Amino acid sequence: MSLFTKRNRDETRSGEPFVPIKAWGDLVSVISGRGPGKDVPISQALYDSTVWACIDVLASSISSTPVDAVRKQGGARLPVEPAPPLITAPSAIVDSDVWLYQLAASMVTDGNAFGRIVARDSYTYPTQIELLDPAKVTNRCVSDGVPTVTLDSRVEQLYPLGDIWHCPGKHVFAGSPFALSPLKFASGSVDVSLSAQQFTSKWFHDGGHPTALLKVKVADLKQEEAAAIKKAWIKATTGPEPAVVGNDIDYQSVQSTLRESGVDGAVRATVESICRVFRVPPAMIYAAISGQNVTYANVTQADLAYLKHSLNPYLVRIERALGSALPARVAVRFNRNAILQADPAARWALYEVRLRTKTISINEVRALEDEPPFADPVYDLPGIPNTVEPAINQPSED
Repeated sequence: MSLFTKRNRDETRSGEPFVPIKAWGDLVSVISGRGPGKDVPISQALYDSTVWACIDVLASSISSTPVDAVRKQGGARLPVEPAPPLITAPSAIVDSDVWLYQLAASMVTDGNAFGRIVARDSYTYPTQIELLDPAKVTNRCVSDGVPTVTLDSRVEQLYPLGDIWHCPGKHVFAGSPFALSPLKFASGSVDVSLSAQQFTSKWFHDGGHPTALLKVKVADLKQEEAAAIKKAWIKATTGPEPAVVGNDIDYQSVQSTLRESGVDGAVRATVESICRVFRVPPAMIYAAISGQNVTYANVTQADLAYLKHSLNPYLVRIERALGSALPARVAVRFNRNAILQADPAARWALYEVRLRTKTISINEVRALEDEPPFADPVYDLPGIPNTVEPAINQPSED
């Protein structure tokens, strides 16, 4: 008979009670102590590798996208020169790209980004906004038609009535100006994913299953006799002395894998589920999903889909929130073309079409390629000029 068929429920492995696992839901409850589907705090959800990767991909994409202030003049949008301080240096503590990363990370996790206006110009327009930890901004509500929050035990009004600037994320439902947290709706998947990671860790540290069987040829083996045999075997196999097995005891090694336990399938399912919540393609976080049938002809098409369906909702909210803090007729625009970085052959094919249709000049093309302009003014005109030998406009020593 098997030595482990009558295992006592009070017996422990690494100090934890032994509980028989009958289903994956039971496993979640045992390992996590929370049970499936319960809310996971944001600080704890960040320990999940898939959640962390999705947040990092979205925040990095937004923070590395150039942003400009433009003014509409006639039918054209002209850049504001010099750019407002709120665009070039929104914080006195961190650089502008770090500020954008913090802003995007708050929108993706909490659902909202908050900042305190710490400097204004002579027209009372904000020039610097220091971002706040969303976890410290509580009691978000609308009081007498005015959105208010509580910060450091003080009730604060949102800009333009107060000094708290607010940028909502995607999930703003009717009845409130505040967005809901994407992580709240992904808490079930995050909970299972964290539990699977903890179970995998225990698998490698504790084995996750009996590593061997001792079969004793006894008709009726009592519990205390089985415990004594196991104790003697453990002592013999962990010390320097050799183990001795009689004719009545057989030793059998037990081998099992994570694939056989079904945990790897649960991990893949939760990765796909979390990526779906954040709208991040699994390939962008280097997660291979079996059976994935969404393909693109080239990288540019994949980037376009990512821009349209994942980034653009956040970019629009940031543009509107920053634009509301700038003077009238001044808008904020992200350079979305910077995200769609085509390969050199595709870029130059596009330039050729635009030059032939006279929608761009040679010097504009050279500026896009970070090359110095030609000196002849004819290269500032749209289209392809007839000049054969252009002279490069050398920058002055001044």
